[in-house]
Order: sequence, then structure tokens, then C-alpha cells
Amino acid sequence: MKGNNNSFTLYDWLADSATTSHIANMQRSFQTFEPIEDIVNGVSNMKTHAKGRGTVKVTSFINGQHYKFLLTDVLYAPTNTHNLLSLGRCDTAGGNYHGGQGILTMHASNGNTVAVGTKLSNNLYRLQDFKVSKPETTNSINRTYAFQNNTNLATWEIWHRRFGHLGLTSLQTKIWSLASILIKLVQSMIARPVQNQNNS
Repeated sequence: MKGNNNSFTLYDWLADSATTSHIANMQRSFQTFEPIEDIVNGVSNMKTHAKGRGTVKVTSFINGQHYKFLLTDVLYAPTNTHNLLSLGRCDTAGGNYHGGQGILTMHASNGNTVAVGTKLSNNLYRLQDFKVSKPETTNSINRTYAFQNNTNLATWEIWHRRFGHLGLTSLQTKIWSLASILIKLVQSMIARPVQNQNNS
């Protein structure tokens, strides 16, 4: 038991039958995030400060299979030593679990075993091969920027996207209309200094 505690890292997840909330201790774990200020119960009902709330994707590996979960309404508590998975929340979501001889087994609603944990104390089980999935925010932003800066798209395709799927003829008409207005505007700006010089 002592050896297990010494090998803990900030990335470990503990299944907790006492806590009523999922808790993550690193903000970069979150797929979505909303800042909040609240005091919640951490391990052994110790008070801890929640600084945010959001969704976290996690992956477990068991029996040669990967299982993905989306944890919602997860609290961000940076001072919490461990990440906590609320067994009560999992049960409410349709899963089930049972413990015996120091082993926790979690099942999905279809009966598949999706996670296994080793008992540490009365309420806590250290989950095996249970990790946070890499947030998709960075990749999504890069894809958006790449799309916006993609010079391989033809001009009419860009305008087509921006003006709500108008046809090519309509887009060309709008472009010519805008070009005509800009030309007249530029001509009037050029003509003004000349008129002023003549008047002087």
C-alpha cells in the first residue's frame, strides 16, 4: 500500500465512492472550460477550491481494448493531489461497478468491463491505464487557421462560403458591384486634391 502511494503522479485517477463530483487537477486536461470559484470536497472529504468546470475526455485500456469516456461537469481543483472519478456519477450515467478482494470493476451499460482499479482505502481505488485524452482545442484552432489561410481555394469558392452558398453568377454580380463602388470611391478621393489646387 505504501509503495502505491509513493508511485502516484498528478496524472493518476482515483475512483471514489464518496465524492459527488468528478475532479481534475490540471486545466490542460479540459476539452471545454468555464472559470468558477467554489469550495468542494476532495479526497476524504477534505475541502478544496474549484477554479473551473468543464468536460474531460478519458481513455481506459483493458483486455486489449481502448474505451473512451466524456466526463461532464468536471470540477477543476488545481490543489487536489489526485484526479477523482465519482462512482456515483458513473452509476447515474447508466454504468455500474462492484468491488471485492481489493479490486474494483467498472462496467458500461452494455455489460462490457471498461475500467479496473486497485483498492487503496475504504472509498478509493486507483484506476489502471486510465488516462486523459489529448484535448482537441489546439488541433481545431490549427485547422481553422489553415482553412482561412488556404490560398489554393479559388476566389469564387471563398466568397461562396462567406455569402451562404450563393451561385457563381450571383457572386460574380456582387463582386462586380462592389468593385464598381470602390472604383468610384477611389476616383472621388483622387479628384478632390486636384479641385482644391485649382481653387487656390
